[in-house]
Amino acid sequence: MVRISNKTFVGCTQKHTFSRAIGTAPDYVLYNSIADYNMMRTLLAYDGRQQRVLDYAIDHALAYKSTLFIISALATKNATEIDAGLPKLKGSLEAAKQRALDKGVDVHIMTGAGDPATEIVAAAERIGADTIIVGHRDKTVLDRVVLGSISENVLRNARCTVIFVL
Repeated sequence: MVRISNKTFVGCTQKHTFSRAIGTAPDYVLYNSIADYNMMRTLLAYDGRQQRVLDYAIDHALAYKSTLFIISALATKNATEIDAGLPKLKGSLEAAKQRALDKGVDVHIMTGAGDPATEIVAAAERIGADTIIVGHRDKTVLDRVVLGSISENVLRNARCTVIFVL
């Protein structure tokens, strides 16, 4: 991990790239031409609470002329809990999407259910992300030991650059 500012950490692992279909909500995008495939893709792992992470991702997408994909994952596979949490999740995703669109960013939203780190890494693989941006909240040592850290798990398992925004 390399510290590049007082708020950002970057970690790199080997990157695999190949053409693939991407399912997003509500869009369906297919990248199969060289021109489409060569554009940069940034994946933002967003929980709806960290506005500074969203602002950083929007600025990053603008600076690198990148398409921004925003994913939120419900940490459950229970159908009842998914039905209860989905409206709030989609509301925060739509608000984030509108904020990015207002600044001129090409943006798509995605949802997932299950382990958030696994969902984030899988989404990055599906879209061929060049960069994953995640927020990092302070947890106690006990929380990290028992629950683990989503951002740390993403860093360990991602095959692209991961940026932590503190």
